Amino acid sequence: MRKRKAIGFYRDKKKRVRPITTRGYYRKNMKVASVLHKPIPEELEPLGREARSCKTYREFEDKVATRQLGNHSRTPLDVAQVREDMGTLPSYDRETQRDWFGRYTQYETLVPTPTQRIRVYRASSTEDYIKPGNYVTQSRKYAEEHLETVLHGKGKILTITCTIDDLAPVNPNEFWFVPKSMTKYKNLEEFWQTVRL
Repeated sequence: MRKRKAIGFYRDKKKRVRPITTRGYYRKNMKVASVLHKPIPEELEPLGREARSCKTYREFEDKVATRQLGNHSRTPLDVAQVREDMGTLPSYDRETQRDWFGRYTQYETLVPTPTQRIRVYRASSTEDYIKPGNYVTQSRKYAEEHLETVLHGKGKILTITCTIDDLAPVNPNEFWFVPKSMTKYKNLEEFWQTVRL
């Protein structure tokens, strides 16, 4: 008997993970939990949901990578290059990290440890979630002021959790969101294919 390649996974009635090898059989006979997608890091989950909603890679790329994002953002295609060119916060000494986190400004926050997860914010009038490459801040107050002064109150505050290794500094209180977990994919198309398995 020829061994079939798994096209997904599901949990049976005893909560065991089982492979799905043919679509028809399990559609008829599965009365258990829905198909489990390949796990992806928390900071990439919103991008993963977007990838699953697109039928083709071109559609996904048009949604996330080719849209004009303004002067202060990059696309998910740029993440590895930005990390290489600018470095992330752990590559700076502690005093410099304090400067990036707004030392001597009204938005100053404590610098977390490299493994500690922090919440970052983005004011946006066109997006529903923070994508890799977006411009973010560690200060909710800073994002709210940006929403009022630059976007004239039209939009919302988006938020996501990450580590400081996912942030490339631009100015005090301003960073590019460049998750390290995105660099394990050779390109955006590989990410799209992986999350759709």
